[in-house]
Amino acid sequence: MNLNDRPTMKRIIKRIAEAHDFQKIGYRCISMNLNDRPTMKRIIKRIAEAHDFQKIGYRCISMNLNDRPTMKRIIKRIAEAHDFQKIGYRCISMNLNDRPTMKRIIKRIAEAHDFQKIGYRCISMNLNDRPTMKRIIKRIAEAHDFQKEGTVNSITTRSLESYLIPLNDINLATRNFNPQTAIGEGGFGVVYKGQLSQSWQNYTVAIKRLNPKGHQGKKEFHTELNLISRFHHPNIIPFVGYCDEDGQMIIVYQYAVNRSLDYYLVDPIKRRSLTWAQRLKICLGAAKGLDYLHSGLGKDHRVIHRDIKSGNILLDENLEAKICDFGLSTEGPRNQESSQIFTKVSGTNFYMDPIYYGSGILRKESDIYSLGVVLFEMLSGRPAYHQIEFVDGNPQHLINLVRHYYENGPERLIDPDIKDQIDSRSFHTFKEIAYQCISFVSRERPTMDTIIDKLEDAIDFQELKCKG
Repeated sequence: MNLNDRPTMKRIIKRIAEAHDFQKIGYRCISMNLNDRPTMKRIIKRIAEAHDFQKIGYRCISMNLNDRPTMKRIIKRIAEAHDFQKIGYRCISMNLNDRPTMKRIIKRIAEAHDFQKIGYRCISMNLNDRPTMKRIIKRIAEAHDFQKEGTVNSITTRSLESYLIPLNDINLATRNFNPQTAIGEGGFGVVYKGQLSQSWQNYTVAIKRLNPKGHQGKKEFHTELNLISRFHHPNIIPFVGYCDEDGQMIIVYQYAVNRSLDYYLVDPIKRRSLTWAQRLKICLGAAKGLDYLHSGLGKDHRVIHRDIKSGNILLDENLEAKICDFGLSTEGPRNQESSQIFTKVSGTNFYMDPIYYGSGILRKESDIYSLGVVLFEMLSGRPAYHQIEFVDGNPQHLINLVRHYYENGPERLIDPDIKDQIDSRSFHTFKEIAYQCISFVSRERPTMDTIIDKLEDAIDFQELKCKG
């Protein structure tokens, strides 16, 4: 008789559904036919299925329209439930031989993530966002290759202590920090080249030693250490170990034979040796590394680098790009697309997002701006911080020239040493996506998926020119 005590339609449906699902499996549990009784695995499966479908189902019939999930979200939740259940049931198998290894569990979860990521784009309401068949095949192949090579571990579970390198080993590798072994210097301090002992497989490494009087300190040391020790991606510089002993704070990386990208840009001979095809490959590698930081660390993790620049992109013996230097990086949630972080402004002039610089609000789009600057560095063959003098004007920094000549005479931005190599379609595809990256309107900047797609298109056009 009390109207307030009467359940909503949503509650009635929920209770009936719960009763039906539990009864259905419950009746089988008390069956007189032993063969008809379900296994424990089957019971758990049915309960889990009921829970997952109800959870998304209740949102579908929500009285609040804003709370109702999109079709994309419904498919995602059902797919997640299926994938996790499938591997989960094997984990609790009564047959020990049937239980998957930790590697297999991670692989299955990663497969679900990779297929969902490309799958959601396939059902996008925005036709321009839907990938080509070629792109779908490529993404699936990449997911398979990364897993085959053992690179699917988004975050390694190895303990930080296991990476400790004694200071004595560091001293031997650098000959007590002999200046002749120094190969560079940054905001963190001097970087030395050295070879570790047999205990460390005789690795040739880059040894970054904190300068206590420099711009960075203990906070940046621990930030970088806690991040880089968990990363695992072909376009992130591999972490070897660290030392925190006798006041010395040192981070040790795999040595990149071809050093940093800006090393090529400031050396005319090195710069001329880089073909347009090689520059495109380097840009694509950097973009994939940044995409990993933004969306490859699991649904609850995102890292914003905050200092993307040519000096923080290293090149291995195959000119494969490796992002490095995470002292200024910030970690936050990934589950909110519009998430923003208020921070003290940090980064490098000429690469820093002007929106971030003016507001102190950090978003992932700030990294995209910085990447755009690097893309134009590769096109022009000039570092962003160098002034460039054209015939009809005063010396200007790179991005000022880009904004001036983009609409009228963008070909003037091309490095003369590669001008004859570039396919026109490759050039236009590249410059358009690079220019979108440096938009003054944050929401107009492209996603990392779009950047990668366009760079791959530019590579495809260039390859067609070479084959033709």
